[in-house]
Amino acid sequence: MNVRERNNFDLIRLFAASQVVLLHSLTHFSLIPASGFWARIIDGVRWFPGVPIFFVVSGFLITPSLERSATLAQYARKRVLRIYPALWCYVGVCLALLAALGVIRLSTLGHRWFWMWVGCQVTVFQAWNPEQLRHFGAGAVNGSLWTIPVEVGFYVGIALLYAVFGLRKGGKWAATAVFVAAGAVSLATWRIFQVGTFAPTHGFFGKALSMTPLPHFWIWLLGALAYKHFDRVRPFVAGWFVPWFAAYLVLGRWLSLHQELMYPMLGIVTLSAAYSMPGTSRALLRGNDISYGVYLYHMLAINALIALDLPRIGWTVIAVFGCAFAVACASWLLVERPALRLKSSARQAGRSTHATAIGAKLI
Repeated sequence: MNVRERNNFDLIRLFAASQVVLLHSLTHFSLIPASGFWARIIDGVRWFPGVPIFFVVSGFLITPSLERSATLAQYARKRVLRIYPALWCYVGVCLALLAALGVIRLSTLGHRWFWMWVGCQVTVFQAWNPEQLRHFGAGAVNGSLWTIPVEVGFYVGIALLYAVFGLRKGGKWAATAVFVAAGAVSLATWRIFQVGTFAPTHGFFGKALSMTPLPHFWIWLLGALAYKHFDRVRPFVAGWFVPWFAAYLVLGRWLSLHQELMYPMLGIVTLSAAYSMPGTSRALLRGNDISYGVYLYHMLAINALIALDLPRIGWTVIAVFGCAFAVACASWLLVERPALRLKSSARQAGRSTHATAIGAKLI
């Protein structure tokens, strides 16, 4: 079983990021039509939500990364190198932009709230936005970064499941039982906090919980389960993208009303896209993965255009895409790709350490 064979995950992640950029742009620029042809098109775009696609792909790829890591320290180092160098660079760009637009000044440096906010941005509390910055753009400097602590929580959560239940030694079906149980708890939490007084829109507690891994972990575990059973899953998805995609389109409106069924189906479509015509991503992107940068910077572009009070027309959406893609390319070339090379060094070092440990046991 080799999930790292030729695939289209780079292209899928870029599609997911672009879906988020499009909907955020149309929403914050108030460009979503109430009815008509374009309203139906946008409604169809919502059937392919970018964030759940990211979660499923992450579960599918991070779980084997954990299993391949010789130690938890090596696993943690790889995860930090993937997330934080680009994030810290983004924070620097964000501060420079806020200063250029006059949102923050030299006097701002003397306020505790500013340093608390910066500390949150560079760690795992990106969802917090101080009242002093509510006047900028859409009201939050980058509200879409709530997914950073959620994703980090997934990394920690899967490592805890492996450590507590001894899944490295327990085999495929032991892992399946644990994943299903953890997913059931997460799904139950997700359902509870989707309705009534606990819904994110109905109070601080619900909103805060929605920004933690717990109600979203079941979506991530769908990818992890697909990885554990990839030998059985692969024949049903590889090369079958068109029929799975067509079935999803036919069921799309109904599935959008039953998300506990929609996301597993979306996961199947995603994996099918990854392993159908698997050379497509390489041919188009040449191994460049700019999706993370696009996701990081798009809300900064949206907020900057709102702050500049530019006309909110279709060309503004194109400007957001242009800015996000341009900065994402720079982030990939200057920050992310060099960091990934350090990941490769960590992997090689881990293999050497693992081999030394085996040799020591043999001696």
